[in-house]
Amino acid sequence: MEQRVEFEYLLKAVSLLASHYGSMFCSILFTFWLARLLDPADFGRLAIGVFSLDIFNALTDWGWDQAILHENNAELSVVYSTHFFIRFILGSIPLLVVVGMFFLNTALFSSSIHWIAFFLAIAFWVEKISLTYKTILEKEYKLHHLAWLEIGALITSFVCAIISVYLGFGPFALVVQRVFEKIILLLGYVLVSSWKYGTAVDVNLIKKWIHSFGIATLCGGLVGLFLYDFMATFIGLTKGTTQGGLYARSFKMATLPLIFTAVCGRLTTPLYAKHVGNLAEIKKTFLTAQFLKLCIILPVQLMLVFGAFWWIPILLGKQWEGAVFLYQLLSLYGFFRSFYDDVPAVFMYGLRQPWILFQQHLVQGFTLFFSTIILRFFVEGAILGALVMGIGMIIGVVVLWMRVFSALQVTLADIKSSLSALMIFVREIKQKIVERRVV
Repeated sequence: MEQRVEFEYLLKAVSLLASHYGSMFCSILFTFWLARLLDPADFGRLAIGVFSLDIFNALTDWGWDQAILHENNAELSVVYSTHFFIRFILGSIPLLVVVGMFFLNTALFSSSIHWIAFFLAIAFWVEKISLTYKTILEKEYKLHHLAWLEIGALITSFVCAIISVYLGFGPFALVVQRVFEKIILLLGYVLVSSWKYGTAVDVNLIKKWIHSFGIATLCGGLVGLFLYDFMATFIGLTKGTTQGGLYARSFKMATLPLIFTAVCGRLTTPLYAKHVGNLAEIKKTFLTAQFLKLCIILPVQLMLVFGAFWWIPILLGKQWEGAVFLYQLLSLYGFFRSFYDDVPAVFMYGLRQPWILFQQHLVQGFTLFFSTIILRFFVEGAILGALVMGIGMIIGVVVLWMRVFSALQVTLADIKSSLSALMIFVREIKQKIVERRVV
């Protein structure tokens, strides 16, 4: 019975991997296509606009999605409608701000930047609304539905963006891609979700969620926002949008391993929530996921890093040659972060210690601050940002892994046992595949 369950998890993992790596391939293909048609400065302007919305995201995210996964006592229809109400109201704030600015000074919208802000705010609102349905599908473990909806939305939105470039939309094509992707995802989530819409709102649930996850999530989100997303905006504002665009695109490419981390997170997070407090099960799930990530991410990342001087100018164009060294530096950040992002879920869902993430962000924040002070005497601009981010993430991973090993009481015997069990399980799966082919 246990092997059957594990085999089902493997099938889900294969489905998720296929769709996510399909999404990655399509995203790389279309993004590189757009990069050849547009300038780094266009991507720099988009990065500044997206960061502005990320501020709203951090201010309005009080652990609502985590609350749904943990809520088992209240009636689910009430839980879902309450979550939808929260997301609908809070998600509209950036759009209301932009529209309010329009009525206060209509001259603002004579600039293309402000129209970009308007459409990005619409995309933000649609994305927040869709999170209710996305979280429901994750709670019901309909992960393959999520995966294939996302790859479909990604491909369709990028096709619309490419067409927009050829129609003369210029940098607006990047906004077109974002808007269409969010709208298509919302429609797909609603179609697949077992819950469609409800009007019942429980204020007591909102108070409970704020008390249990809200404050910790808000604090961690605000600090994390400036740790992960501020650098491209800072470089763009201080060194110009071209430098900001080079950094933003290099950062995006260097964090490709996080696609696989996202797959692991979708598989493991529901399991952490299911086995809350059960150290043995949480430990087993966590260690298995880390070994899988190491085997897949390390060789791919090494090939991309050492071949960057060749494939970046060819695929993106000569205007992106300045991104080669930045990408190689930031790849260190991307590799270590792939072993960072899965750990907070252990504390959040498995051990119910949401403040750990906030504390961890503070550690990274101090590291970034002091490393910036020291390194600015030797380098500047995008290179300084890449070095600072890499150093901060390496120290953050070391500290966080020490904490999770201590919390889960991981021993050397556990590591050997988990690795051995994984190898045995892989051999059994191979044997089953061979037997099915023979039949």
